[in-house]
Amino acid sequence: MKNDRDMERCLKAAYDRIAKGAPLCRQIEGNVKGRRGMDAVLERGEQEYRGYILLPGTENRPCFVGDPPLWKENPVGDEEYVWGLNRHSQWKDYILCYCATGERKFTYREGADRRLFKSATMHNTLILGEREPYDYVSRWLFRNEKNGCICNVTEEDGFLAAWAIHTSYFPTIHSRLLILMREGFLVVWDRLEHYRGQKVDIWFHLDSLHVKQEGDMVYTDEEVSLAIRTAGHLKCELCEGRLSERIDSDRPSVRVRFTDEGQASVGRDYLTILAPFRKARPEISDIAVDREQGTAVFRYNGKGYRISWKDDMCRVEDENRPQDTENIPEGK
Repeated sequence: MKNDRDMERCLKAAYDRIAKGAPLCRQIEGNVKGRRGMDAVLERGEQEYRGYILLPGTENRPCFVGDPPLWKENPVGDEEYVWGLNRHSQWKDYILCYCATGERKFTYREGADRRLFKSATMHNTLILGEREPYDYVSRWLFRNEKNGCICNVTEEDGFLAAWAIHTSYFPTIHSRLLILMREGFLVVWDRLEHYRGQKVDIWFHLDSLHVKQEGDMVYTDEEVSLAIRTAGHLKCELCEGRLSERIDSDRPSVRVRFTDEGQASVGRDYLTILAPFRKARPEISDIAVDREQGTAVFRYNGKGYRISWKDDMCRVEDENRPQDTENIPEGK
């Protein structure tokens, strides 16, 4: 390129051609001084795609900035390093590489896929009435998202617990209690207050294509696998998923959807156990929730557990050792 103005003109032409659906742009090759220049751009673009970027303080050699970039770290100690990282200089090379190759990994486009990956249904959460908890406008803009907060995190001998709420489905309030047990499994307790009878879907997105279902038990078949079981009154369905670890690139996966079709009620509680394993699949059974008493029980590998969640307090007991948490003050 002769100067920045030539680069700007070249990039504008590239954007115009991309917008019209043309992945190749021969004009680009001329602007980068022939085939050799284009080869250099492609090589640099591949390096930048892998996270190696030339920035202040890297001594004219690409430096690995993280994948995705680690915005709060400065591995070279140069005061302009983060400024350079925020300039996104690699995108000029990406545009040229995309125009020359048509490979989507060099693009960043608004569209149905980007909306899909922002959807709550692609994450590990609960949705109500098949409605997103916010309105997706664009990749940088959301609307009608209401308040939520982490109410408390507490650690006791034998478990770590976190409790959060959000009000995006107001007047229904969704609370989720996560309990990581010393034995290595996770308890997920979802609670709906002021429930109006809408359909409830609880989603879990698994990084695996080898997923099997046996009744209300779902598990992956990998070197390190995961078993999921919830209360038996929920309908279970395996759905196609997609995981994206790089911009505009994705790979197939599997999502698990537990569904409650809904009925008139003032509230709902759902308990799910997620347990990793290597060889023998864990035995998870007798899951039951008593909403009025604010208690849940289940058995894991033959041992019985009881959880109490009421009056802003969480209590965990097993057959051998009673445990208490501290008070969990609401909104703190």
